[in-house]
Formats: sequence, structure tokens, C-alpha cells
Amino acid sequence: MEFNEQIVGTDVATAVVDEFALVGEVHKGRRLESLAKGLPRSSRGRDQSRHWAEPPESGAVNRPLAQLLGLPDPPLGETTGVVIAPWGSGCGFGVTDENERSHDLILIKQCCVMCAATFSVESMGVTLSYLQSIVLGLLQGVTELFPVSSLGHGVLLPALFGWHNLVSSQAANESFFLTFLVGLHVGTALGLIVYYRATWVRLIRALVAQLGHARSNGVQSLWRLDDEGTSKDYRLLALLILGSVPVGLVGLVLEKPLRELFAKPLAAAIFLTINGLVLLVGERLKHGEGRHSRFSSIDTLRPKTALGIGTAQILALFAGISRSGVTMVAGITGGLDHEEAANFSFLLATPIILLAGLYKLPSLFGPLGNGVRSQALVGAVAAMIAAYFAVSFLAKWFTTKTLRPFAYYCLVAGALCVVRFA
Repeated sequence: MEFNEQIVGTDVATAVVDEFALVGEVHKGRRLESLAKGLPRSSRGRDQSRHWAEPPESGAVNRPLAQLLGLPDPPLGETTGVVIAPWGSGCGFGVTDENERSHDLILIKQCCVMCAATFSVESMGVTLSYLQSIVLGLLQGVTELFPVSSLGHGVLLPALFGWHNLVSSQAANESFFLTFLVGLHVGTALGLIVYYRATWVRLIRALVAQLGHARSNGVQSLWRLDDEGTSKDYRLLALLILGSVPVGLVGLVLEKPLRELFAKPLAAAIFLTINGLVLLVGERLKHGEGRHSRFSSIDTLRPKTALGIGTAQILALFAGISRSGVTMVAGITGGLDHEEAANFSFLLATPIILLAGLYKLPSLFGPLGNGVRSQALVGAVAAMIAAYFAVSFLAKWFTTKTLRPFAYYCLVAGALCVVRFA
């Protein structure tokens, strides 16, 4: 057992009580080898431990245990948290403070743990290596565009690698890892912008030109997308804006609660499996139209269809559901071929990903960004490079191929992870 250095400059004591020998932990520089002898014998039994799966309800329970462990009374503005619970192999162990923020303290294998800690939120350190930053950046850049869910893989891969402090941080109200992810989102958006740079230059120029026309033709010309004087580039930009509105509004309200509820390995595995089914159903519906069906193009896409494609992005707020996957399914069932659906999906994702990152960017320069700013920069560069090559590959892939291989991957990977984390 190793002490998790995520807690820095605080008083921490840990005892293993489920018929395991106490492994030396450090409290103010001294070993607590005699700690287990001071615990009531009833607390050492395997049957008793399962009754302690929840944190104590009142400080009256915390204080005697903290005194037993030799911890001082918490100073003003700090808290003493105590959790006693059985955990399986490699599970994370957390303490909840008075603001209901969950903090990962230590990792234990096949035993029960008693832990008391006196800490303040400001004193929490971080453990995020540069190797983890690069791996997570590459993962974000690839899986954000491949129809396999970046959020789902961002939960599952750290859990499979045993990076439990990162897993628990994703479901927290706020944490250093969520702040780190801001950099990855900005990097991914920059990779998309670089690839579609010529398209975005045309769209911005068309917007400037349309604003000029609105001075003479009236402001209503801005939303009359089928008028003869409306350029196809401005029309595309207007459809992208229209498609971004639903997920933008819903995300502001529901992103945090949905993340706190479902950004957990088992839930992500279940939704990843569902994502595979969604991709297969979309391909089946498309195939049912027949080989001689006529396809629409982005230039003739109806506003109603664009709004439906954009609204589908809301499903991606669930970890395991792919943003690009559900928007492509909405696109191909709405009349686009795979190539056009992919291009519209990637263009549609760019402003949402970029604005979401920029909206939360100030947190990276606040207290939560302490210790992760350089890692966020490294991860952002990795995400940008990965996103560029991912979209380059997929733009060619969907000229001749379908979503089926990604659907099979999601079904297999999701099912295996459900078994692993059930």
C-alpha cells in the first residue's frame, strides 16, 4: 500500500481493519503501528464492515475517531471527514468535506479501510503526470471525433489503468481534473479549426458580407436562408449556429448534474454499449431506404433537419454516447450521405467544443488550476495533433465506408467493461 500524495501538508491517518495487518502509514512523520490495537474488536470483523458503507451522519461520530487517531480538532474553515467502507481490488477511497466535495485519498486492495483526515479544500494537491496528460490528450483528440465517445473513454480508460484519483474527480462538483479537461477541449477544437481552416475563412467572410447586405435589405435577410441573395456559405454558417443552440442551452443547465450522476465506469460502459446500438440502428434505417435513394447535400440541408442534427448532441452529455456518432446518425437518417454527414458533424462540433472550453478557461487560471497548467498545455497540444489526424482519417473513411465498425467496437468494448465494473 502506498500513501497517496494527493493530500499535501495535512493530517492524515489510515488503518486497515478487515483482518489485515496494519501497513505503516505516516501521521506527522510517525508510524501508527499501534493504531489497530485501540480499535474496538467488533470493528475488525468482516461482517460488521458492510454496515459502514456510508460516511457518519454527524460530527459526533467523527470527533471520537479523530481523537483515537490522534488528530487535532480542525481549525476554523476546515473539516474532519471519516469514511469506513469495504472496497474491492483497486477501488478508490474518498472523503467528503463540508461542501460535499469528494476527494480521493488512498487506494486499497481487497480490504476495509478506516480513514480520518483534517484538511482544507485549498490544501488539496494533485497527482497528474505528464505521461497521463499526453495519453489523455491523444485519447480526447481521437475519441471526440471517432463515433465512440470521448467522455466515455475519458472515464473508462483511467479506471482500467488504475488512475482512480482521475476517475473520482470526474464525478465531483469541481476538481483539478475537470480543470485539466478544459485544455483538452480547447486543443481538440483548435485541431478541427486547423483542418477546416479554409472552410471557416469562407464562412466568416460570408457572415461579414451578409451583415453588409442586411443594412440595405433589412435585418430579416439574416434568417431568410433560401433567398436568392443568400450565399451557400452564409447559409451553412446559419445552420451551424441553429444546430448549436439546443445543446448549448441544455448543457448550461444539465451538464454538471449529468456528469456527477453518470461519469462513472459502469454507467459509461452501459452508455457505450447503447451508443453501439444507436450506430447500428442508424445504419439499418439508412440501408432500408435502398441503394437508389437520393441524398441531400449540406448546401441544400433544411433548417429543420439541421436543428434535429444539432439537438441530437444533447445525448452526448451522457458519458458513453458519442457526439459525432449521434449527429452522424441524425444526418444520414435525415438524407445526407456518410461523407456529408461527417463533415457537417465535425463543423457542428467545433464551436460547441471551443466555446465550452473557453467558457471554463478561467478556472484553469484559478486555484483549481494550480499544479495542472503545464500538464493542461501538454495535453492540449496532444489533443490538437490527435484531432487533426483523426478528422483527416475520418473525412476519407466516410467517403466509402460506414459507421458499422465503430458500432461493433462500442458493443464489444462496452459489454466487456460492463462485466469488468459490474
